Amino acid sequence: SGMACEYLDENIRSSFLDSIDTFLFDCDGVIWHGDIPVEGASRTIRALRALGKRVLFVTNNSTKSRLQYLKKFDRMGIEASLVGSESERWRIGRLGWNFS
Repeated sequence: SGMACEYLDENIRSSFLDSIDTFLFDCDGVIWHGDIPVEGASRTIRALRALGKRVLFVTNNSTKSRLQYLKKFDRMGIEASLVGSESERWRIGRLGWNFS
């Protein structure tokens, strides 16, 4: 019932990853399904960070506070922090996202 992943060969993957500095991941359905982590999500995030990539998480699900989401990331073994600096919130807010 899910979509299959298509793996990129090494040259295409390297070129693709080199062209991106920041990755945005939606939480629901990408990082987790309810309280179940998506297989490989935490490993992928660690690999991107090991390559020096910036990883941000977004959601349009307002059922939890930012602190509750932070605790959920922790339970799933994914390092996450709140967007803390005023300038980061301003830059991201210009894209139409609200972190309050």
